[in-house]
This record gives sequence, C-alpha cells and structure tokens, in this order.
Amino acid sequence: MREQSPLALRTASFTLATSQWRAAQATNHLLALALVTVFSHAPQASASFPPPPHTLWELTHEAQLIVWAEVESVSERPRILEGLGYDASVTLEVRETWKGSVRTGARIETFILSGGPCVTNLHVGLTVVALLNKENGQWLPTWPFCGTRFPASDSDVEAYRRVITAAQQALDQWIQARLAGEAPDFEKAHWDWRVLAAAHPVTRWDGVSGLGSEEFDVARSFYNPRASPDDTARVQGYREELARDVAAYPSFDRTFALLLKLLRGFPSKDVDQVAANVLETVVTENPPPPWAVFAFDLLRERLGEHPTPRPSWSHTQKKSFSEVEAGNTESFVREWPDFKQRHGLKPKPIQPPAK
Repeated sequence: MREQSPLALRTASFTLATSQWRAAQATNHLLALALVTVFSHAPQASASFPPPPHTLWELTHEAQLIVWAEVESVSERPRILEGLGYDASVTLEVRETWKGSVRTGARIETFILSGGPCVTNLHVGLTVVALLNKENGQWLPTWPFCGTRFPASDSDVEAYRRVITAAQQALDQWIQARLAGEAPDFEKAHWDWRVLAAAHPVTRWDGVSGLGSEEFDVARSFYNPRASPDDTARVQGYREELARDVAAYPSFDRTFALLLKLLRGFPSKDVDQVAANVLETVVTENPPPPWAVFAFDLLRERLGEHPTPRPSWSHTQKKSFSEVEAGNTESFVREWPDFKQRHGLKPKPIQPPAK
C-alpha cells in the first residue's frame, strides 16, 4: 500500500464517510452494541480531519458485504473529491462473497475512487476486494479512502481472504462468548490477527498500523519510539513469528522498517540478511525511499553499532521536510558501502513485486 499524504486527505468528504459508517452501525443492533463496547477501550482518534483510514480489522466489522469481484464496466464521473481523484461508477461481477449473502456471478453497482492516495488504474477485468454498505438502496464503500483493495496475484487474494475471515470469526466468537455471559479477551484476538495480517506484504500495513510505530519523520520515529509499554509487552510473544514472516516475505515500503522496529533486540540472522538484501535493492533508487534510512539505522543497531541521531525536521526547522529527508537518504547512500565492508556483508538484491 502506498504511503498516504496528510495533505491529500484533507477533503470535504468527511460527511460522506461518516454517513456510511453510521448506516453500517444502524443495520444490526447487536453488532453495533458489540463494536461500541469493543472500540470504547481503543485509543481515541485525534481531531484530525478527516479520520485516518481504517485497517481491515475495522473495515471487516463495519461492512455489511465483502466480495472479491471483477470490474465489468467503468464509468468515470466529474471530479467530486478535490485532491483525491474521480468518483468512478463501476459494475462488479462477484467471484466470491466473504461476508453477506450475495451469490457468485451477481452484479453490484458501486463506486471506487480512481485517484488519490491509493491510486490504481481502474479498468475492465481488474479484480477488487470491495467492502460495502448499503445506503438508500445503493452499495457504497464502507470507507472511501483506501477501503477498496486491489489484489495483484492469487497470493494477494488468499491473504485478503484469510485476514478478513479471521477478523469476522474473532468478532463472531466474541459476541457468542458475551451472550453466554463470558468475558473473552478481545484484545488478545486482535493481536493474534495483527500478526496474521503482518505475515503477508499486501496486508502488512493492516497488521502493524496502530502499534505506535508510524511517523512521517523517520528520524524522529527511530530515536523516539512511540510504542506504549503495553504494546511493547504484548509484542514479545509474537516476535519469533514476526521475524519468520519478514524474512520469508519482505516488503518494500515503510512496513518493512516498522517490523524491524518491532523486532528491536530480537536476534535473528535471517532478519539481518533479508534487511541487508532489501537495502541493497533500494539503495540504487534515485532517490532511495525515506523508510530505507530508518531500516538502515535499525540494521546497524542489530549488528552492534550505535547510530547517532540523524537530522530531524522537528528539530531542524530551518530546512524543509523534503530537504531533511533528502539529506538523510544521501547519507545512507554514502554510508552503505562502508557498512557492508565493516561487517563483511554480501547482500543480494531482491526483485520487488510489481507496483
């Protein structure tokens, strides 16, 4: 998933997103009660406008209908969401229904944002994972900002199917236990789900999001970890599994660096090797992605070095954010050859998945 610009998300579409969420809650009083109870214990969102995008954990619980489908037709309308792109009216042919009761082969008319933070080339034949709610007789995306997913392979489809099914099963089991007068640990189920989602690159963001690890300023993120003591304690029992997943399925976005952060202090030669391979792959990009600097300093730490703090925009406001990022990535490119020589590393580039 592509990184999302805060500026791009400042649109007047908050009313639409809110009305869709409320419609989803109103359709099932039992589910609404369950969600209110569960999420009342979650950290409260900031007053940013609009709210941040939801993960598949929340989207699965909120959606009335979830389908894996193929785009049968596309009809673009005039631009309606400034800064995000076009509202494309699409007809979907359902391949599989993962939540709800729509039959295979049925046609569904809805819309997809064809531009913006999760831009994709909408075309006939494209397969999508659509999470929908019905409002005034019309199927609408449960969450318009990056709520529709676009699997690029059978492996992606299986990953989406697996995590969506697991999220729904977790809620169903929690509801049944509550009705039986029990007090199940829903937070434990959520953590289990996070690790399951983090296993595959296409759902990795959904797994690591919300663990207090996301910063746009990677230098500040590295030197001032935001993970709460509870998060740090919770992740301990999952690190062996996370290490295995990141080594087997490396990602080429900031989720890779965030996983390395969660694995701080956990020794694994496989993780060290895959981190070096990933960095060897992206160091030749012009310029390398900012998250690579974060991952590089984490790898240095893993191999016994003590990186000095890099310039951070929050502390160096004489320069623009982009200037600070550019300086840090240039330093990474210069330092990488010497680092490999110091540790006798011979990393091999990996072919990243097609974007």
